[in-house]
Amino acid sequence: MLLLMPFVLTAYPLIILSHILVFSIACLGLNVLLGTAGSFSLGHATYFGVAAYTGAFLYRFYSVESLEVYLASGLIASTSFAAVIGFLCARTTRVFFVLLTLSFSMVAHSLVVDGAVFMLFGGLGWALYLLGEGSMYLPRFTILGIEFNPYEFNSASIMLSLLRSS
Repeated sequence: MLLLMPFVLTAYPLIILSHILVFSIACLGLNVLLGTAGSFSLGHATYFGVAAYTGAFLYRFYSVESLEVYLASGLIASTSFAAVIGFLCARTTRVFFVLLTLSFSMVAHSLVVDGAVFMLFGGLGWALYLLGEGSMYLPRFTILGIEFNPYEFNSASIMLSLLRSS
């Protein structure tokens, strides 16, 4: 049923639906962690941020314009970061686990807000930090090698062109 939504909905409800689905994945992760392991984490947003900034830095410094590479690099970076943080926090329980995950997320947040992560990339990285105040602009990526015009960009045209190409 979700595959039919691009053909049925206009742009705004489709964007809202995509946000709902992304946040439902985050809630599912919290549900699995709390329901199965009995631990509550306050660091899940950090992994979203690590994935987003990894893709943004990959675009800025290596000119990667493929959505698939952007998503794969974010997935690899956030999984690696989660493995390191999980290794450090796995033996703690209850409130100590909550505080450790919160503290690691605050450390990662402060590294981005203060610009320390941007400084690792030299003068260009610092210039990007000063220009965007911690954020980065990303253009529209290609999907499966197909570049979509912003004026013709809607979900129905993407689905049709992807179906034609395969």
